[in-house]
Amino acid sequence: MLLRANAKLLLTGEYLVLKGARAIAMPLHFGQELTLYKGIPNKIVWESIDPKGCWFSAIFDALGDEMHSSISSTAKFVSTLLKSAEVLHPGFLSMLLGQKVVINADFDLQWGLGSSSSLISLVAQLAAVEGYLLHKMVSSGSGYDVIAAQQSTPFIFQLVDGMPKYSPVALPLFLSKHLFFVYLGKKQGTASCVKAFLDSSSLLLKEDINHISELSLQLLAAINVKEVCRLLEQHETVISKILGVDSIKKASFRDFNGCVKSLGAWGGDFALFCSEEPELYIRSYLDRKGLSPVFRFDEIGMSYGK
Repeated sequence: MLLRANAKLLLTGEYLVLKGARAIAMPLHFGQELTLYKGIPNKIVWESIDPKGCWFSAIFDALGDEMHSSISSTAKFVSTLLKSAEVLHPGFLSMLLGQKVVINADFDLQWGLGSSSSLISLVAQLAAVEGYLLHKMVSSGSGYDVIAAQQSTPFIFQLVDGMPKYSPVALPLFLSKHLFFVYLGKKQGTASCVKAFLDSSSLLLKEDINHISELSLQLLAAINVKEVCRLLEQHETVISKILGVDSIKKASFRDFNGCVKSLGAWGGDFALFCSEEPELYIRSYLDRKGLSPVFRFDEIGMSYGK
């Protein structure tokens, strides 16, 4: 048995997607795969691998409790995930007894592209349960990332009365040579950032949520790079005001000829760079800043253009 789940990026709507704003999400070529092998009788053996090798291993008992692990915090999350899947599908843990579960990621998990969400999706597939329902049992996020794990195109995502609504979209084709995704080398904990936002967002204005939703729709209809930059800068201004944090361009990239947008949890993970300048200018600028890896839009995203 071989299962796959995509990594993801959220292009618009970070934080406010939790409050019902429309957001543009993009599944990536990167992802994780799950394979089952023969294991140890009456035990569930677990192994997680990334491009550097095996980074986590554990053994769980028939109830999904940790018996041994290389990283206790990771084992606790996997145990919670297995037990939650059992609630949704009674008998799931019994099915896994005597099996070895191998999770293989084809990207550096420090990049923050959705290692947890793609894992949730894989376990949901394995247990034959709804991914979003499993997500709600183990996470406080919006769930767009678990949806993205099984999509093959960008999509608009929105929580309506607490339930996900999403539909495929096509992003402007001209962005393929002008939009770059750059790892900043400062991985953020998504769960802690989500909690902090939810704890401090009581004064959030509905007009801000509506503004972000409208910017997401306008971005899909943009006709040139200049318009895209204008929309992304407006997006940064709204989120900056809400979080009380300087935009990433103001804080670190004032001299970049173009726009820079934070992605995901502000202050880490990936950022988006967009410019009318040639690709050589963008890559040279980022190289001088010592930033890598750098991916062009059409190098990292799945089917994306119109």
